[in-house]
Amino acid sequence: MEKDNPTQFFTIPGQPLPKPRMVGGTKWWNKGHKRYWDYLNSASEIVWAEMKNQGWKTIESDVGCNITFYRKGKKRADKDNLEKSIYEILAKAKVVKNDNQITEGYEKIFYDCDEARVDIFIKKL
Repeated sequence: MEKDNPTQFFTIPGQPLPKPRMVGGTKWWNKGHKRYWDYLNSASEIVWAEMKNQGWKTIESDVGCNITFYRKGKKRADKDNLEKSIYEILAKAKVVKNDNQITEGYEKIFYDCDEARVDIFIKKL
């Protein structure tokens, strides 16, 4: 039976990747874009499987989202683009119907971590 859970927590293992800039529309593509779309698909599958395992259903109301990024190495990443990638993952995995439902958020990035991952805490508003 599916439950309407007011809070949800997900961990996505692996190096978090920022959403790349699309230049020239959909005709322009490079290795970075492929790596991002592979990340988006695999992370969405992880989140979707956890939702199914917990019996959670898609949230239809506005939500708040706290995201903590743990990145290996010291190379900096754009926080806004990291955030966009997670919002796309949440929409693709059907955690929310549309990423515009995420009306409140807090993000933090840690660099030079032993274990790369993303921790996501979602609450209904």
